[in-house]
Amino acid sequence: MKVAVSIKIIEKYGRCPVCGSDKIGNGSILNIEDISFKRTCRECGWIVKGVVDGEGNIHETFNNCCDLKNGGNKDEK
Repeated sequence: MKVAVSIKIIEKYGRCPVCGSDKIGNGSILNIEDISFKRTCRECGWIVKGVVDGEGNIHETFNNCCDLKNGGNKDEK
């Protein structure tokens, strides 16, 4: 993945939208691979997964942010 796209992912998903945590490590991850990424938050259970297309556009394939904000289940479906 291009560095510019990785930076966009870090800027967009570096801070948890549910609890505001920006911590990575100790159970919270930010994993960026060739065409995919995953970010989790240990504090509240937020998970986002996605892919990047050939033009560098970010597409979420899973995001439980709304469920958590509404008091829903933390688990991925």
